[in-house]
Amino acid sequence: MRRSGKIIRITVFLLLAVIMLAATFNVLWLKDDDHARITMDTFYKLPKNSVDVMLVGPSSIREHYIPPLAYAESGVVSYSLSTGAQNFDAAKYLISEAELTQDPMLYVVDVRALAGISSMYYSEAAIRKVADSMHIYSPYRFEYINRMYDRWDSTWGYDSSRLDLLYGAGVYHYRWEDIDPEDLGIEYSSWMGYSLEERVCVFDNEDRLKNMTDERGPLKSYAEEILNDFLDYCDANDLNVLFVNMPGDYEKEYNLALNTIGDMVGNRGYELLDLNRHVEEIGLDTGTDMRDYIHVNTGGAVKVTRYLDEYLKENYGISDRRNEGKDIYAIWQDKYASFVAETDKRFIIDDRIKGG
Repeated sequence: MRRSGKIIRITVFLLLAVIMLAATFNVLWLKDDDHARITMDTFYKLPKNSVDVMLVGPSSIREHYIPPLAYAESGVVSYSLSTGAQNFDAAKYLISEAELTQDPMLYVVDVRALAGISSMYYSEAAIRKVADSMHIYSPYRFEYINRMYDRWDSTWGYDSSRLDLLYGAGVYHYRWEDIDPEDLGIEYSSWMGYSLEERVCVFDNEDRLKNMTDERGPLKSYAEEILNDFLDYCDANDLNVLFVNMPGDYEKEYNLALNTIGDMVGNRGYELLDLNRHVEEIGLDTGTDMRDYIHVNTGGAVKVTRYLDEYLKENYGISDRRNEGKDIYAIWQDKYASFVAETDKRFIIDDRIKGG
């Protein structure tokens, strides 16, 4: 009996230690209220099985598509699991994480980090934006980190050890100096993964058109292996996936690889929608709607969102949820009101352009 009581006390002590450790990690963890932790924190609070369209990818997803606008204007209930410089490998693990609480009709997966694969997408900072934004003890977080080490350590190289990536308190210990109320319980909030962008960049549309091609070219590095692995994952889990490429001024080499990716996904029964070939239908103006040569500003994102929503409804049967009267969709309407209020307050692109 005495031995049993001792075991119980030890078990309780260990449980409390784990809870305290998790709380400490959560306070000291990655603080990125622009496009990483804020995106995942908001996602984890969504009503269960509320999302119809889940978008996954790097900043090309975050800055080209506005989920609250999609709901307000088209009734498309969507969310963007996007982080800056997100590598394509992350898609499998983010989708697995999403499937724990959501059952989307469609996943929209961006291929920019595949067609233009480079060490940028495999930097420690880029990996941490994904890994340290997921639940600390998520099995898919551990799988993603191990994947990065097992497959890429000899290729790209890391400054941190595997243990540093798994348990980041040693990396973020400096944050004791700048803890604020957000860290102690005030919730992060995002526009369902969208990030407002005010800047305007003008580039020559002729250069973009000149680099467009129908020819095919080789993929870089391990891109073919990564894509085939993801397609196997999609097949095994019976996922409905649309691959997309967002508008931008890409080099010809990128477009050559992109066309090869289109063939590969097509041969497996999936579709690649290259929105760069639909700039005119979208109504994008490269003199007013871009924030740089591969990202749109908010004015451009409004146009891309409207075009993509209509495409999803016509080709993938995505439902209009606005008149269903379900409370689980109220958060999208609230986020839209917040988005409109913020854009009214600090983003009037026409006035900026007219004023030079």
